[in-house]
Amino acid sequence: MSLWDSLLKRFKKNRESEISVPAEQTSEEEVPALTMRDLPEKSLDSLPEARWPPFPRAVEAVTSRAIIDSQAELIRSLCRVTPLSEKEIDAVLLPCIVSLAEFVHLLPASQYDHHMGTGGLFGHSLEVAYYAVNGAKSRIFDVTESPEKAHLNRSRWILAAALCGLVHDIGKAVTDIIVTSESDQEVWYPRQETLAHWLRRKKLASYYVSWKQNRENNRHQTASVEYAHAIIPQATYSFLSAAGNIRIGICQVVFPKMFNCSEPL
Repeated sequence: MSLWDSLLKRFKKNRESEISVPAEQTSEEEVPALTMRDLPEKSLDSLPEARWPPFPRAVEAVTSRAIIDSQAELIRSLCRVTPLSEKEIDAVLLPCIVSLAEFVHLLPASQYDHHMGTGGLFGHSLEVAYYAVNGAKSRIFDVTESPEKAHLNRSRWILAAALCGLVHDIGKAVTDIIVTSESDQEVWYPRQETLAHWLRRKKLASYYVSWKQNRENNRHQTASVEYAHAIIPQATYSFLSAAGNIRIGICQVVFPKMFNCSEPL
């Protein structure tokens, strides 16, 4: 089963499952809605130095908005290549990016490999979404539909590709990483809330990241599917469902090797 098939199937299930997901813990007051007009034209250099040394180092509990602004140019590029109106971008894509920043905060994407610096997971997810959109643009979807319907659905398919890119590695925050306070007395449990909400609730100024020992290789892929609806809101799923048939493996089309598919559709 493809990642996108799994996302849709998972969303339709009862939210009570073996791997519980964080409820909507944030309020509009804590995390204001983001629009394209809110984004700076240039990324703001307001984050800690983007490196992840082998020695313990506190990660500053910056706001989600600061994290988003630090990647403003990449986010604008992603929005620009996604064939949606500005109103649609504000309604169905940017809320996913805000949720992603809330969930992964400044976590790294890997321990010793790519994007292992501060904020690496957020930046990597945006980059994969960007390349997924460009890859999807060269594909033909809805081959059994009329040309008119296929054209109307095309933007939704490409949005689905972006979403697969945004969520493809979020499971690492669940299965691979441990987040604690400086005293180790407080531990973040991603099954209960987002990292940013935990920091606000505990009134923490910083946190520490460590990697779980003997973690199972690629176990994060399953968790990424399970936690996708913590990133993708109901309004975005509803927008996608208007096409009626976005259920085949769009991730297989865009990234067959990444998702262990034998060949693209």
